[in-house]
Amino acid sequence: MNTGGVTTAPLWKSLQDFDGISILGVGVAQYLNGFNPAQAMRVQYGTAYLVTLRGMLVKPGGFAVGGTAFTLPAGWRPTVGRLSFAVTGHEATRGRLDVLTNGNVVNNVGGSYLDLCGVSFYTN
Repeated sequence: MNTGGVTTAPLWKSLQDFDGISILGVGVAQYLNGFNPAQAMRVQYGTAYLVTLRGMLVKPGGFAVGGTAFTLPAGWRPTVGRLSFAVTGHEATRGRLDVLTNGNVVNNVGGSYLDLCGVSFYTN
């Protein structure tokens, strides 16, 4: 971001307090036990934004495969298609995290934990 000739780094936004509201799914919480808080950041490149996620989420009792972990607000979503990422969950299980055009971030891993580190995508 350029503010009068001074470049500043974008800020990480908490998924638990995203502009004053939680965008986490029902029963989903941040897992802070030595991990970064669950956060999102975006950087503008021309007409698109690069969105990056980090942190770890937990859902006591486990995520339902295909359940929504959280919902990204407008301006933070892909505009076309479905973006899929390989992620790890509870006890190093591997699976898929889908980011949909409606903003839903869908857990296709199962288990109690969802690692968001390394997930980045463009909004268009």
